[in-house]
Amino acid sequence: MEVGLSLLAYRDEDLHVIFSPALDMFGYGHTDKEARTSFDETLEEFLRYTGNKGSLQNELARLGWKTAGRASNRTYKAPEFSRLLRQNDQLQDIVNHKEFRKYDRKVELPALA
Repeated sequence: MEVGLSLLAYRDEDLHVIFSPALDMFGYGHTDKEARTSFDETLEEFLRYTGNKGSLQNELARLGWKTAGRASNRTYKAPEFSRLLRQNDQLQDIVNHKEFRKYDRKVELPALA
């Protein structure tokens, strides 16, 4: 199942950072490309680990995601950015104190979680 994910790209001293507030997940690198690769690897490992443990749905619920439907046709909805901004101190710090670029990206979540 494909879902939209908001990502923030910013610099923290000498590092490029990609942050997904909806997954509370980061990628880092010396270049933007390295940060994106790091984020992709972190996301892949998260999905592999939670898939193997059968805990993806519980983890997404803990992060504020809404899920509906049975495993074969489950849908996922990320929390609204405005809600994340109210609840996530790290996100507030990025938005209030860093120059950042927000963009949306499609990611594939497993249908059987």
